[in-house]
Amino acid sequence: MQERKSKKYRVFVYLFTMFLVVSTIFLPCRSFAGEMEILLDKLVSKGVLTKSEAESIAKEMKETKEAEKGKMEGETAKTGAKEIGSPEWVKNLPDWIVNPPDWIKNMKFSGDLRLRYDMLEREPLESSTAPDIARNRGRFRLRLGAETQILDDVKVGFGLASGNGNPRSANQTFDSEFLKKPITIDYAFAEYKPVKWLSILAGKLKTNPIFRDSSLGFPTSGLIWDPDITPEGVAVGLNYPALLKLDVVSLDVFMNNAFFILDEFSTGREPYMFVVQPGFNLKIMKDINLKTAVAYYQFFGIKNKPLLGNQPSPGNTNTLFTSGPLKGNYQFNYDAFVTSGELGYVTPFPDMVPYVGVFGEFIRNLNATHDEGWTGGARVGSPSLAKFGDWQLAYAYRRLERDAWPDIFPDDDFYQGQTNAKGHYLWGAFGLAKNISTAVTYYHTANILGEKQPEDRLFVDLQLKF
Repeated sequence: MQERKSKKYRVFVYLFTMFLVVSTIFLPCRSFAGEMEILLDKLVSKGVLTKSEAESIAKEMKETKEAEKGKMEGETAKTGAKEIGSPEWVKNLPDWIVNPPDWIKNMKFSGDLRLRYDMLEREPLESSTAPDIARNRGRFRLRLGAETQILDDVKVGFGLASGNGNPRSANQTFDSEFLKKPITIDYAFAEYKPVKWLSILAGKLKTNPIFRDSSLGFPTSGLIWDPDITPEGVAVGLNYPALLKLDVVSLDVFMNNAFFILDEFSTGREPYMFVVQPGFNLKIMKDINLKTAVAYYQFFGIKNKPLLGNQPSPGNTNTLFTSGPLKGNYQFNYDAFVTSGELGYVTPFPDMVPYVGVFGEFIRNLNATHDEGWTGGARVGSPSLAKFGDWQLAYAYRRLERDAWPDIFPDDDFYQGQTNAKGHYLWGAFGLAKNISTAVTYYHTANILGEKQPEDRLFVDLQLKF
């Protein structure tokens, strides 16, 4: 009787042990080693198994598991890990997809979507009986770009944007009973960087390489350049960081040079411009910096020539010939000196005000009357809007006389992009989450010469980056 009972225990122990062995092999996500040791110890203490029998079972289980593991590793090495469990169409993919070239691996994408409420009110001329210009619009701007290193020293990039090709705006208005909106090429460029201090850009550039009046993540005042303009031509940048360094003072030196093509005609000389801009960034104690530059712009094919395209709405503001064979052509050239600068203090009060800066820009046309323009203002807040709670505030006053600069380039949000304009600009932004922010912008502007025609404009934006 005792022998039969012992035999039943042995059969039970054997079957249960095999169950645990199989479970350990085919369910590797769970661990049964601890449970097996406890069970075998209990069976030995009850006299069901001898100590040598328990050790033999444990050894057999370990050897079986290691054998199965080795078999699986051998199959993986034989067939290739990417083929195990893969459908047939995956196995037959071409090699350039399975092992893409470096330029595909190096591809980086970026984009942003801005949703905007746009309110504009412009009073009529004092002598006019026309009603006020009043517009309330919902608008959006969508941009998507990609860049990749095709060689260690050569980068290529391109971008698409919403819009109808306006060089100063990618905005699209919610109108025309849900009309589909166009997409255009925003930029397409190549960059050659043979050494750290030299950069050569060519094509339709991603951004304007000319330094203006902002060295951190704040928007520029847009006195002479709208921030949405992507120039076309060639730019050469020289940058020597820490060229001079003495204790807590360091001096960075740079020079921006550019050749921009403005238009193309089937007859006559095409209009274009050269820019030379040397500058420096003086850093003191890593907290205070003064960045400034002087640019010289020289234009060709402008004076006595027909108007360039993409004129601002509601009309031209540069001085034109009013009679004779040159009627309607530019009366002046626009060669100019421009001085830009910003004095900033990083982390004056880290927990409250991470940055404080004052900035300014001055332009003088060498060939015209009503030939000056300037802006000045201040910025406070976070260096960027990277997370919740980041914030920025900026204020500026600006004045741009009629012929200080071609009226196709200034920020088209300020008095609709015209010259002969002056006024105030106030901007504030707040980070709602990573890559999400909101901003409010207000302009109070008016014309300088002629019957007064004030304009107010308000933007409320939601910006999403990806």
